[in-house]
Amino acid sequence: LTQSDQIVYAKQDHALSQVILTHARCNTSRLLAPDLNGEESAKHWRVLGDPTEAALLVLAGKAGFSDDDLNHTQTVAELPFDSRRKRMTVVKLVRGADDRFERRVYVKGGIREILDVCDSILVGTEIHAINQGWIDKVMAINDNYARQGLRVLAAATRVLPQDFQDYTVESVEGYLTFLGMVAMQDPPRPDVAAAVIKCHTAGIRIVMITGDYGLTAESIARKIG
Repeated sequence: LTQSDQIVYAKQDHALSQVILTHARCNTSRLLAPDLNGEESAKHWRVLGDPTEAALLVLAGKAGFSDDDLNHTQTVAELPFDSRRKRMTVVKLVRGADDRFERRVYVKGGIREILDVCDSILVGTEIHAINQGWIDKVMAINDNYARQGLRVLAAATRVLPQDFQDYTVESVEGYLTFLGMVAMQDPPRPDVAAAVIKCHTAGIRIVMITGDYGLTAESIARKIG
């Protein structure tokens, strides 16, 4: 990756690696490697699960993280994504900085929905209390991506107290540290614009219903007419 014309190695950058690892560990998809001796359909990389989550695994792979980096952790609890809270959470048993095991929470989801449950933010290697100034900066970056029609997923994390036992959404998804975001391109199918023109010609009014962020939806809507 490049930043201000400087090469940044994702795996060696603390803040960047935390964003990528969180998205990859808070994930239920799998990438299936090509089987050159199998059927024709198996001779290419395949996705088992959600394509968006698979893209996050590809990101981790390209950043230099191996399957061992992602899968050697034990899953303690999982809170699936739902359209109401727009977040997904996984709790994993991982080895901490002091070489002791800790239960770490990995959360990904919509930008506003993640910020709503964060009380701090990771900046470089330091954690700061989150305030409106930081929120405004994060939302400005998010909106810039959204105006380009990009989908944005945010990441957050926390370490649970040793005596923690209540794995409910209300208990787990709080007091999080905001890590950053990933923007990805999910363009409409090439034939959609032509279909929209036909509908308009026929006098059919089109309404877009989407769970995407408003600016992202608006950008895509303009692209397809």
